[in-house]
This record gives sequence, structure tokens and C-alpha cells, in this order.
Amino acid sequence: MNLVDDGQLDVDLAPEHQLLGTLIGQWKGTTRLWLNPEDPPQISETLAVFRPLLGGLFVREEYEGFSFGEKHKGYRTYGFEVGRKTAVCSWVDSIHMSTGMMHLEGTIGGPRIALSGRYYAGENNDQYGWRTVLEIDGKDRLKISQYNVMPDGESLGMETLLQRS
Repeated sequence: MNLVDDGQLDVDLAPEHQLLGTLIGQWKGTTRLWLNPEDPPQISETLAVFRPLLGGLFVREEYEGFSFGEKHKGYRTYGFEVGRKTAVCSWVDSIHMSTGMMHLEGTIGGPRIALSGRYYAGENNDQYGWRTVLEIDGKDRLKISQYNVMPDGESLGMETLLQRS
């Protein structure tokens, strides 16, 4: 068994899986992070690589950048459940998610993937909403916008602009 090489599986990929496959490759860009929507964002360089999993049924994003002056890493795994016609994602991150794992669900259509999930934060471990939107612009540009969803509305929490490198 080779645990390094994903290899090819004999699977039929839905159009949604094929769209996820367009993300595969190395990317470089800038991330803007807002802790408070009224404050200026923190800006850092971001490196990302998207790799196929299980013959293209899933795509794993590995990224790194800086937040709060410290290097951080994160991983998202994207997929599409054909039976439920639902885009799925799991997200872990060394700074934003702490010891939690966020699960998101949503839609894939055209050059856009829209996902929603929930996370816990604060002294009372309150639950908040989170929305992630990937917009694929041609073959070489990708915008990832992430929003905090609060009872009184939503605000942009992070925006990453990537170019294929």
C-alpha cells in the first residue's frame, strides 16, 4: 500500500467533482483578516495547494499564512455528495478553529461553491454561523470569502485572493 500517492480510482465523477478538480494545483496570494469589521484588516501572504483525494471524489486544500504575527496552517477537504446533491467541506486550522473542526454544507454551481457551517467561541461557548464562498475566475484565479454570521447580520471575516503559481 502506498500512502503517499493518491493514485487513480475507477470512479465516475459528477460535474460537481470535475469543478472541484479545477482547483487542483499550487496557488499564491493575499489574505485579509478582520477581527472587527470596523477595524482595518490584517494582511498576509498565503500559499495554498489543492490535491485530489480518492481519484477526485474529494479535493484537499492545504494552506499557510500569518495571523496575529504567527505562522498558521489549515486544511479543508471539499466534496460533493451526489445522493443529496450537496457540497460538503471539513475545516481545521491552527488559529481560527483552535481544537474544533467545522463541517460545512452547501451548493456547487457554475464557477461558485457556497458553504455554510457553525462554530463555537467565547467564554460561554456560544454558537455562531460561518459562510464560505469560493469563486473560480477562469483557470488561474480564485477568491475565497468567509463571513461571520451573527444574529444581527453577517460581516466579512476573511478574504483570500489567489493566483495559480
